[in-house]
Amino acid sequence: MHTAEKEIIRKTEDTERSGTFSAELIGTFTHDLNNLMSVIKGCAYIISSRPDTSEENMEDVQRIIAATERAIDLSDNLLSCYKQEIYDDVKHIDVNGTVTDLLNVLEKQKDSGIVVKKELDQDMPGISMNPILFQQVFWNICDNACSAMPDG
Repeated sequence: MHTAEKEIIRKTEDTERSGTFSAELIGTFTHDLNNLMSVIKGCAYIISSRPDTSEENMEDVQRIIAATERAIDLSDNLLSCYKQEIYDDVKHIDVNGTVTDLLNVLEKQKDSGIVVKKELDQDMPGISMNPILFQQVFWNICDNACSAMPDG
């Protein structure tokens, strides 16, 4: 199971306990769903560009493309319902501290031999934004980078 899937399951379990969906869970889900739909859509476009694709297969490919576009639209609509909650909760964030904490978690979760090298600017000023959104964006960047590695 991928890290993103584990994170969604963990957040879903937290949601079940609290009885509400969080913007963080919705954001994670929609991000991952859109990534998957983009891969499927990209593969469908590649198949449709091949000269040897039959007319019957081309119709199936067009249905796949249309279905992925509908799924992405549904995902975006779901996210927009919860997006305002994310932007309303602005706090001061210690960037270096938050990045260090997240990288420590990443190092413990990745057992593929990936070494994380930290080079942080000690004069990095703090920022004002939703801390959960900052963590989610940074985590997604790290997770995508790890997944892109040969043994990710």
